[in-house]
Amino acid sequence: MKAIINLKAEDHAVISKLIDINEGKTSSVDYSTTIFESLKSYNQTMNTIDGNIIGSQIKNLVETPLVAERGNQTKAYFSQPDKGVGFGYIFIDYIKKNPLLVLVVAKEGDDYKYSSCGFNKQTASWEDKKSVTTSASSVKELTDFVIINLSEDITSFAE
Repeated sequence: MKAIINLKAEDHAVISKLIDINEGKTSSVDYSTTIFESLKSYNQTMNTIDGNIIGSQIKNLVETPLVAERGNQTKAYFSQPDKGVGFGYIFIDYIKKNPLLVLVVAKEGDDYKYSSCGFNKQTASWEDKKSVTTSASSVKELTDFVIINLSEDITSFAE
């Protein structure tokens, strides 16, 4: 089951953005102005990006209560065709299956922005984690940028 159904848009701006990406409520985009260059390239690249990002975090996840969403489907939530170049992930508590970390990467102006929020069990609320931008000029640069920031987010959950 996709963990997105356990999230409420009103709980945090990052969650709201992820839900908008998932439901196709984001703005249209001219793919020629992005590092993906075309919708076809974006679609083909997303599976590679997904595998690289999740695969890079296996070691970091072992030290935390986090796991990527389970199942045979892709772990990422991608923008729908012609609705931007955003994508995001939900990492869940491996025992209780509750979402604990949500992140979104989306094009904002000429840059790509990584935003994340984490669930604080003590306050029972979602809190800001990271909000950083890059002017990546290639898919590899963007993927590396996401991997670095996600690594920091995940290791912040180490117990």
